[in-house]
Amino acid sequence: MADVIQAEKVQVDEGMHLGFKVKHFPSKEDTGVDLPILKLAASVAGQIYSADEKEDFDLSTPELDVEVLLLDRHGDNSIVTPDFAMVKTGQTLVLGWQGSTSTMDFIIDFALTPISNGRLSHVSKDLKIHAGFQSIIENDITNHEEAIVAAMKEHGITTLVTTGHSLGGALAQVAQVFIEAEMLKDGSIWKKFSDETPKFGTKAVCFSAPQSIAYNFALEKNAGNVKLNQFLKKIDENSCNVVYGTDVVPRGFSHLKFVDDSIKELIDDTSSAIKDKGFLQSFGAKLIGFADKVTTGYEEKLKKPQQELFKTCGNYRHYGKIISYQDDSSPPMICRDYTKEEQNIQGIGRFGDIQWEETPDVVGKITHDHNFTVRGPGLAYNIPEGNSGLSTRLYYQHEVAILQDGKNDVGDVIPVDGWEDCLQKAKKYLNKASMGAVVEWERAGDKMYEGKGKMILKKDVPKSIDNAGKKESSWIFGKQTSTTFWRTPALSDVKDATKFALE
Repeated sequence: MADVIQAEKVQVDEGMHLGFKVKHFPSKEDTGVDLPILKLAASVAGQIYSADEKEDFDLSTPELDVEVLLLDRHGDNSIVTPDFAMVKTGQTLVLGWQGSTSTMDFIIDFALTPISNGRLSHVSKDLKIHAGFQSIIENDITNHEEAIVAAMKEHGITTLVTTGHSLGGALAQVAQVFIEAEMLKDGSIWKKFSDETPKFGTKAVCFSAPQSIAYNFALEKNAGNVKLNQFLKKIDENSCNVVYGTDVVPRGFSHLKFVDDSIKELIDDTSSAIKDKGFLQSFGAKLIGFADKVTTGYEEKLKKPQQELFKTCGNYRHYGKIISYQDDSSPPMICRDYTKEEQNIQGIGRFGDIQWEETPDVVGKITHDHNFTVRGPGLAYNIPEGNSGLSTRLYYQHEVAILQDGKNDVGDVIPVDGWEDCLQKAKKYLNKASMGAVVEWERAGDKMYEGKGKMILKKDVPKSIDNAGKKESSWIFGKQTSTTFWRTPALSDVKDATKFALE
């Protein structure tokens, strides 16, 4: 009969062992802000998910004295309106928006009709913004612009940073566009403030944000729209978007091939019962390979509304640099959202060239990679525990080994010397979603973790313990025993189940 390991024996390390951070930060040249402000922006974007009131933020550091001036949770409209916060440190004011947390937020995400706005018409009526995003920003700017400008005057603000994660990042992008446009409008309180503050400027520092602007100033057909092109070049030079791994959200809405590949793998991994539901397979089939097939007449086989939808999606693009992390330990790659018609700038990658990577847990990896930038904690700090807080964790289980056939082994064998060294190296080398490791200790007994051992890294650890080739450590004939580590989202049933059996 199988032995039973109780779930309470599965441990989550506290303090430094909880969550994962990036090992390399981008430069000010790439983000437009100093590193402490980048981290502050990430922390505002991450902490706003769990803050119920201003006092719930924990943003001050030895480098920054931070004051939260406002948290608007929108009262009875909170279910349909993301939270908005205003914080200040020194001469910098940060405006932050919460990302998607409800079904209504996801409806906003997909209200993707690009429309004009009266705040932008003096720049150009050709500037089209995602309808769902701009409706939220129109509401918040209308309600709070006087308070924002008053705070900037009171505190001598010279830099206004807009920030957010996911939907919140898109809102931050749109807010910067609105504010920059207001600074060009006669009679606007924003123009009056900027005229009186010569060094004043805006920066959009976003995390895992989807595209929000449906216009490409770099295309030849738009070359004659000089005023709008100059305006968007300023936006382009003063904004960035930090993304991680194979996060699908920043590929919305124009990177259809990437989305195609993720949906195709999701369909392949889905049970036959779900496959039989036509809506999922039908939607995936319409997307798969569309970006390539349009050049071969494939669009003629689609119904007209579907053709128009794909054309609409294709008009969106990211502005500013995209700071793309492959994993925790590698320096980020700097990209731009080039189209095929554009000439790449030397040394800058094309965001669309990054490919989807196969994974043992499609939904788990998408969720992990999307949340990592500000809730991993990634680039943020003081992200609390809980469902709306920290999203990545390191787990371990003594006396268990997994994936022993060598097919999932990756990298060199890593020597460890004692438990603290073992933990440090697990945090260092388990540097992306679904990674794991088995540590084989040199000696058995109660003090084996104080001794030496070797760590064997594992890639593509499955989401279920039943598929991980689990085995008990052997104490027979003095054989060494093992400790297994894994990282979110791997072995998710071990964390949640009350018990699981070992063969």
